[in-house]
Amino acid sequence: MILLLRLFISFFTIGIVSIGGGLSIIPLLSEVMINNGWMTQAEIIDMIAISEMTPGPIGINMATYAGYQTAGVFGGLFATLGTVTPSIIIIVIIAHLYDKFKNSEYVMGTMQTIRPIVTGMITAVCVSIAISSLFNVELYMQTNQLIDLFTISSIIIAVLVFIAGYKFKVHPVLLVIVSALAGIVIL
Repeated sequence: MILLLRLFISFFTIGIVSIGGGLSIIPLLSEVMINNGWMTQAEIIDMIAISEMTPGPIGINMATYAGYQTAGVFGGLFATLGTVTPSIIIIVIIAHLYDKFKNSEYVMGTMQTIRPIVTGMITAVCVSIAISSLFNVELYMQTNQLIDLFTISSIIIAVLVFIAGYKFKVHPVLLVIVSALAGIVIL
């Protein structure tokens, strides 16, 4: 029961500070999961991939997955409830106050300030995921062979997905499915 309460409180904290959607919680979620010994960096990358592929908001999917990996079905439930409870509370408060303050220069200024911060957080997550997925720094540090730094198969998959999505406008769902299959087969 203590573990479930810790999961709820941890994800409640993540939910309170996650402004900007699911991707913005990845840095804090990673820190919480690793510092508590609930997941490794590799498991977090897998969690992000699975959460992206499954229907629903990525933040909730990640909370459910992380909670389930940590403490089974009830862990998934408590982590999910912890993540959504702050949003529910905040939405109720905002809905109550919105009409009164919607044209306030302070509200508009706050929103303009938050946007670049969230963009920076999401960019940092993308860079971190790219580094973890495309490069094998640990192997390189052991061998000092430059070729060992690169995960060639992952780089090829990433480049092909980028070209298919950007140049040929292949639907993102198809790209995710094909990438997952390629990862399973190749990696």
